[in-house]
Amino acid sequence: MIQTKISIVTVVYNGVQIIEETIISVVNQTYQNIEYIIIDGGSFDGTQDIIKKYEEKISYWISEKDNGIYHAMNKGIEIASGNYIIFMNAGDQFYKKETISHIFKETINYDLVYGNTLLNTNGKKSLSRAKSFEKINYGMPFCHQSVFVKQELMRQYNFSLNYKLASDYNFFLILYNQHKYSFKRTDEIISIYDNCGASMSLDTIREKLMIIKKHYSFSRPFVFYFCQLKYYTFTSFLKKKLPHSLLITLIKLKRKIWSFSL
Repeated sequence: MIQTKISIVTVVYNGVQIIEETIISVVNQTYQNIEYIIIDGGSFDGTQDIIKKYEEKISYWISEKDNGIYHAMNKGIEIASGNYIIFMNAGDQFYKKETISHIFKETINYDLVYGNTLLNTNGKKSLSRAKSFEKINYGMPFCHQSVFVKQELMRQYNFSLNYKLASDYNFFLILYNQHKYSFKRTDEIISIYDNCGASMSLDTIREKLMIIKKHYSFSRPFVFYFCQLKYYTFTSFLKKKLPHSLLITLIKLKRKIWSFSL
């Protein structure tokens, strides 16, 4: 049986401290039909030396200035020749060396396959279970490092360069709203994600609010993100004023409110 070809794309810029663990997790995959692409944004910290160390196991790599992470990811999409594409960016890893073999142990015809993620927050790991795709109006139902997307869809829609922090969210919303693509959720843990907290930044929430407004105008999801933005703006201010114990209480209250709203 001919194996489905998988393109793995790593985007990096000055990631000398974290790029090697990502590369190792890719080249050690037991799955045979893999194309590995690295898009480096012109690093000058030694990242290129690490890449060259594994050059024989890398299908293609380039180092040149780009216009941000989504521009670099689009470059990877343009080069990729696999049936499916997955992004495993610098600092992120596959959960285990058999991950792709387990996901593609039999022929898959879904447009998108996604699974669970192990979040790595300053060395502390926690499991993030993928949600139903129908939850996407209220946030990403999976981590981007834990989803395989058919190559032709990535080429057709690409990542919009109008967004600098949440263009992947916009991309998956577009797919969901087409109502003609198939999505498969698996209970496998696919990736270990280096959770730096950017997804919770005020700028990211503002951008998601813009995206939701574009897709749904002033709808319930818009109200959800608007309230979330106000909450994080308020708590960012309070962090400078209130004791830590009281902040924890507010965070727990927020989680209950979000859970109720969904």
